[in-house]
Amino acid sequence: MDNSIDVSNLITHNFTNPNDIEMISLFNSEAGHIFNDSSNLETSMKHYFDAPNNNNESVPFFAPFDGKIVEFKSSGSEGSGGNDIWIQHNKYPNVFVRFFHIKGSEKVTDHFGTETGVSSLFFLIKSILGFPSNSEPLHISGGEFIGTGAGDVSLEILDYSEILVFFCSEPFPKKLPILWFSPQCKRDVRLGSVFEAMNDSVLNEWEDWGVTLDNIIVSPEERKRISIFKSASSTNSRFSPRDFEIQKQILYSLNLDVITGRSERVKINLPIGSVLLILSKERVSGELSSGKNIRGFDGKGRGGYIQPYYPKPEEGNPSESFEFYVTSSNEWYAVIVPRESSVMTIKPFATYLNANGEFVTRSSS
Repeated sequence: MDNSIDVSNLITHNFTNPNDIEMISLFNSEAGHIFNDSSNLETSMKHYFDAPNNNNESVPFFAPFDGKIVEFKSSGSEGSGGNDIWIQHNKYPNVFVRFFHIKGSEKVTDHFGTETGVSSLFFLIKSILGFPSNSEPLHISGGEFIGTGAGDVSLEILDYSEILVFFCSEPFPKKLPILWFSPQCKRDVRLGSVFEAMNDSVLNEWEDWGVTLDNIIVSPEERKRISIFKSASSTNSRFSPRDFEIQKQILYSLNLDVITGRSERVKINLPIGSVLLILSKERVSGELSSGKNIRGFDGKGRGGYIQPYYPKPEEGNPSESFEFYVTSSNEWYAVIVPRESSVMTIKPFATYLNANGEFVTRSSS
């Protein structure tokens, strides 16, 4: 059995309600921490589904296809707690959809027990040696409620029908000498975007929300070309911003005119629909000549990494462009990205897509 299977159309039921979701992290993004496959690309090969006001624990999740839950175990003390759930496809047993940080439904916890997720030393040793879990699988139908949770989801295609233990794909643990000899950790795994595996009916629901395969997936080539975050250290896989000067070089490599500023106000004339990419050492703000704050700069985090900004003109502005001022307490650099190239140019810099169709960049550190 190999992992080269065509996964398109395998997801036949939506695993959550798009109306409950405010933002989705991009596949191959630099959101959260490194989560990769056998390609070893330093990226996040899963999607975070964030609810409004960070109310993630109440988001319901459902089985994406007819299959069986083959693992239900603790997500560990990191992140949002809860349990990880692996659902194995009925027809293609080396295809799994994995849900992270889930509070299992009554049916799931009745079957596996609420404490099943606490791995014993005996279980860990068995897993490292490549033996399957003792837990009997739970058969489940597509669309059936499986629990609520923080909403990380990955599509995992393995070279065999038994799952890899979680630490085989974690950057630091998989470097441990004991795992070098593990048959489990030497196996091949391919991670994909769940959106690539949806049938037309399910994907159409997400297209109504704003997702397309073009705006939700960063290609390996795009990620290798543009990377503004890196792992914090050899023992910490969370992403942190790259050196300011490195990011400045990346911004200049776009071959767009670079606008620079420091503490003084700098006037920008922005064509309607264009987007700003700004690298700043401190927070930046945008305001009209009257001093009134402009929409599109609110809610942005601190400086230190390149972020997209979507400035909005005042209502009733009939012009094709509008003027405003950018200011900060330290140096900053910006480029204007034309509307027609905004998705492909901005996407590699982003970590999330929001329900307004705008890219968002967040630092995990």
